[in-house]
Amino acid sequence: MLRLGGLRRKMIVHRFMSAKEYNKLMAGEVLENNRKHEGQKTTSVGFCFFTEQPSDAIHWLSGCVDADYCVTMEVPNGLLTPSLARYRDPQKHNPMSNYISSSMFMVKNEWCCQRYSASMVKVIYATTHFEGYTIMRRALQQIGLIQ
Repeated sequence: MLRLGGLRRKMIVHRFMSAKEYNKLMAGEVLENNRKHEGQKTTSVGFCFFTEQPSDAIHWLSGCVDADYCVTMEVPNGLLTPSLARYRDPQKHNPMSNYISSSMFMVKNEWCCQRYSASMVKVIYATTHFEGYTIMRRALQQIGLIQ
């Protein structure tokens, strides 16, 4: 949260999530996740959020998130912890190539928390615009091309 001339400004973040998580959030349930994302090159624990525009972020997050919904929310100071994660750089990595080098990845700032609910955040906007990425991800998982 930033202070501007004595006013407090809350952070705006986005999260791609499954329909199941979205429905729980909108029903007022407290969502909990203590997962450490072992082996996934991130310092995040639990739920991950980002500040970039969703239309940009989907390019490095597709394949590793459910995007049934993209939710934009305002979060209070102290709810989220800053973290770092390594992602495939969509500008440098060709997913059809077997060649992979460290230059094909980028480090992104993230925010994370282990517990949140609609009473803790203010949902500003939700969309299903990106759900096609989830449909493709699940199809690729079914045929064994990705985990």
